[in-house]
Amino acid sequence: MSTGEMPGEKECMRILKEEGCKRGVLRHVCTVRLIAVEMAARSGADLPLVTAAALLHDVGRSRTQTVMHVAESVRILQER
Repeated sequence: MSTGEMPGEKECMRILKEEGCKRGVLRHVCTVRLIAVEMAARSGADLPLVTAAALLHDVGRSRTQTVMHVAESVRILQER
């Protein structure tokens, strides 16, 4: 994936699995994706962006379960 390129759903799931996210995190982000995409579709939002954000928002949970997972998510994705 090149800089600025939006990862698709399969790519997002691959990233989550490669980073070691547990099954509960995977279920959670898939549920968030379902809700977020429904809301985005109703409001005319950018569906690929919303899908990627919903799926990847908790990738940092692969490293920490604290509030710092947010910063860790950013770091992981910037390094990719």
